[in-house]
Parts: sequence; C-alpha cells; structure tokens
Amino acid sequence: MTDPTEVDSSGFGELRWVESCDSTNDLVRSMVAGLPAKASPRAVACADEQRAGRGRLDRRWEARPGAALMLSVAHEAPSSPELLGALPLAMGLAALEAIADVLDGAEVEARLKWPNDLMVAGGGTPGAERGWLKAGGILGESFDDPRRGAATGRVAVLGIGINTAAGAAGGPAGGDLAEPAYRQGGGPAVARRLAARPLPTLVATAA
Repeated sequence: MTDPTEVDSSGFGELRWVESCDSTNDLVRSMVAGLPAKASPRAVACADEQRAGRGRLDRRWEARPGAALMLSVAHEAPSSPELLGALPLAMGLAALEAIADVLDGAEVEARLKWPNDLMVAGGGTPGAERGWLKAGGILGESFDDPRRGAATGRVAVLGIGINTAAGAAGGPAGGDLAEPAYRQGGGPAVARRLAARPLPTLVATAA
C-alpha cells in the first residue's frame, strides 16, 4: 500500500488510503455515512487500485495497482448551485497546479478540457507530436447526508483520477505522466505527492 503520510488532509477529516476498492467516490461516501451525526461530513479516500470507478456519463474509470492517482474528497455541499457546479473546475485547476509543482522542470504541458478532462500534450512525453491526450478525469457528485440527525443537508464528493504510469489509460489513445513521473521517482511516488496538493485549494473553495 502507498504510504499516505505525506498527504495532509487538514480540513477534510479522516484520510483512508486503501490498496484496492471499487470506487473511491463510493468509498468516501461510506466513510461519511460512518461519521457521528454531529461531525462535519468531511473525508478523503485514496486507492492504489480502482476496479469499478466511473466518470462522467457513467463511463468506467479503472486503474491497475500503482498506475494512477485515485482520490476522492467529501465536504459539505455549498448552498449556491453555481459554487457547487464550480467545484470540479476548482479540482481541475488544483490538479494543474499540482502537476506543475510536482513535475517542475519536466516540460509537461497540461490543460483542462471542459467540463472535466485533464489533458496532456503528446501523452506527457516531451517533444511528442501526438496532440492532446486525456490523462485524467474529474467527477463531481452530491447526495443527501445519510446520517440520522445530521445538520448537513447535502454532501459534495469530488473524485479525480490521474494516470501516472504507462498504459494506465487502458489503450494507446489515452495519455499519462509516465515519462516525467519516471524521472521523479516513478508513478506511485508521483501519485502520492500529487495527492498532497489539491486539498488546501479545495478547502478554501468549498468554505
């Protein structure tokens, strides 16, 4: 299992990093359901392997062990529908900042494709001329707080997957950060360091 000690979940409550799960979004929802009713519905779930994850329009998003960052966070849903709808974008911008920070000097070109795709130039390989390839995705959801007596109305969940190893995307059409990640200690190490970056930004956005 990846060592989660570098990930600071301050402001998001419990952090659980598991070797394998069906979906980190489903895992973090179950974590919220198990919290005391008076506790804020905040939690963070990470997995080294995701067997039955999903993306936008119910597309499957799976990841073999150590091939990707799979992370989901739960937080009180903002009362403003506009702000709720902006949370996936905030996650995407935080991910771009994390990639630039963690892979500093690796010549990675990354950008967001509306509404929820993380794209890299040439699959993340400097100098490649294969256009823009999807290397990650973001899924935002919200649900009624299931805890009896909880003061929270709805809970927002944001899940993100970023391919950090070759072949993580499941085919030649997918992108990844394998080349720069290799030079920064390998996919699992980069995934752990990427996981540490977006949370403070999301705390500030959702507050």
